Amino acid sequence: MGLLTNAHASCNVKTDIVKQANGTRIYSLDCHKMVGKLIQDEKDRKEQIEHLNKTISLKDLSLDLSHKRADLWQKEADNQYNLLQKHAKMRRYSTYLLFGGGVLAGFAAVWAAGQLR
Repeated sequence: MGLLTNAHASCNVKTDIVKQANGTRIYSLDCHKMVGKLIQDEKDRKEQIEHLNKTISLKDLSLDLSHKRADLWQKEADNQYNLLQKHAKMRRYSTYLLFGGGVLAGFAAVWAAGQLR
């Protein structure tokens, strides 16, 4: 609406557009310039909207990839934590087994020494 108002400010429809007998119209130079400017402005706006839509799509894609990356990082961190917990548990079992094996070896040594008499 604003573009049309601007066009009408330089182009008076009653005086600058003349209807011919054969049904065609003759426009003044100012009207031709304003119509050309309006058409170019419309093309520029459409191109700008297209670029903005592409930019929004790229932004959405980057946010989506960022969220996926964060989710993968969280999953990997949980997996690493679980693996560390498993290793710590196995280390405790290993310590108990080594202690128990030492005690059994001690009893076996005492028993073997008792058999030597």
